[in-house]
Amino acid sequence: MKFVSTLCLISLFAMAIYIAPAVAGTVVEADVRDASGKVLLGETILESDIPALVGYLVNGGVEAEYSRNILIQFDGSAVPELIKAMPELIDTIKTNSGSGAGNVVGVLSGINDERLVQPLSRYIDDPDSNVAGNVKGILVSYGDLTLPVMLDMLPDTRNHDAALDVLSRITPTENRIKLVRPLLSSDNAAMRSDAVFLLGTWHDKASEQDITRLLLEDSDPMVRRSAARGYFELNLPEPAGFDVDVLLKSLKDSDPEVRTSAADMLGRTDDKRVEPALLGLLGTEKDHKVLDKSVSLLADKKITAAAFPILKLLDKNDPDQTDYQATIVWALGELGAKEAVPYLLEPLAGDAPVNENVLKETLSALIKIGEPVDVDPLLKYLDPDKAGDGCCGDDQTDLMLKLIDVYAKPGDKVAKDAVNKFKPSARADQLELIGTILDKL
Repeated sequence: MKFVSTLCLISLFAMAIYIAPAVAGTVVEADVRDASGKVLLGETILESDIPALVGYLVNGGVEAEYSRNILIQFDGSAVPELIKAMPELIDTIKTNSGSGAGNVVGVLSGINDERLVQPLSRYIDDPDSNVAGNVKGILVSYGDLTLPVMLDMLPDTRNHDAALDVLSRITPTENRIKLVRPLLSSDNAAMRSDAVFLLGTWHDKASEQDITRLLLEDSDPMVRRSAARGYFELNLPEPAGFDVDVLLKSLKDSDPEVRTSAADMLGRTDDKRVEPALLGLLGTEKDHKVLDKSVSLLADKKITAAAFPILKLLDKNDPDQTDYQATIVWALGELGAKEAVPYLLEPLAGDAPVNENVLKETLSALIKIGEPVDVDPLLKYLDPDKAGDGCCGDDQTDLMLKLIDVYAKPGDKVAKDAVNKFKPSARADQLELIGTILDKL
């Protein structure tokens, strides 16, 4: 009997040794200290300590710094407790700046676990931009683990844009991409729209034919717009991949956003058909966005033949002064269009107020063109109240001083008086040019 008892004890001891690792789980050799250096946990930290570690993470401070790397080492074992504490962790991101939020984001990013996607996804469109931005960043770091949940969220208009943003920034595997390709043939235009954009963004060459088909043939302009974006992203790494025939057809699309995108892509190619196509638009296109893009491209390419057609688009009464007319003026300057000078000067010499952006572009264009002008009618724009702080490029007064320096003639007393009047209000970095101007005058 004694022999049997001994055998039983040996057997029980052997079982205890065998099951001990399963009971203990992951063990991390580390410690957690407070600000005074006192050890709060350690030196052997068990899975049973995970709730305490998450508590330290929520509260921030020195303890959170220690907890961060330990929790990451526990990996998936820490996930249930992190999910349980998710509202508090999100609040830590919201209320703590610096390392408090950084530690939480570090842990959630460091543990790539599919179980975290759903709890985190509730915050991708949080009213607090810091929370929304960090959560989206965490989800992007999970790669295509996020894909199924994000796809499920797309039909929800409240979260659609945020979910699409996350999806567009991940790099999915082939198996995950297969979940999206069938959506290109969906009866739901919104689903086709999202799918064609995503597959282009993911550079899915296997979908190129379908992306092109939707760009040229889909009946819904929303889908064609997304197809244009997808086609752009698909070929952006290798602009030679743009099919100019496809883009020339899209340049005639009924939707101005599609035409704008087509013009943009055409401008990135070296095909000899691009220049006449863009020049042709200047005489027929009515939409300002399409014209703005076409004009910018022609000016960037220094197509001097575009100067006169662009000049015809100059309209001092056009209400779209901030963007469109400012682009027209800028382009005339880039092309050195001497014939434009009288038309550029006309609104500046009048009494009617001139849009600030158009004014700055006009002064800059007159300098670029290099055609002598009488500066006296323009001296009213050397306005001390318009002198900026010099932080963001040339302001109105910088441009006026340059214009006076280039074109004012020696002995021009009106210009000299205007510069002397402005001098007390000038910035320190303007004084050297002012001295040069006054010496010349």
